[in-house]
Amino acid sequence: MSLHRLIGATREPHITIQLIPHAAGAHAGMQGAFIILDFPNPADPTCPPPGASEGAGA
Repeated sequence: MSLHRLIGATREPHITIQLIPHAAGAHAGMQGAFIILDFPNPADPTCPPPGASEGAGA
């Protein structure tokens, strides 16, 4: 995606672009895929995060 397209995307109210400075080093997210959650009301995310129902006590 070009820089101009990214800048244009920031005009959308539901899009946020965040940059990590090179000096911060490698980010853990570079090792795999991301999960993007979408909630009907972003101010009230009532569904549990992925994996919350897995494991002991579930």
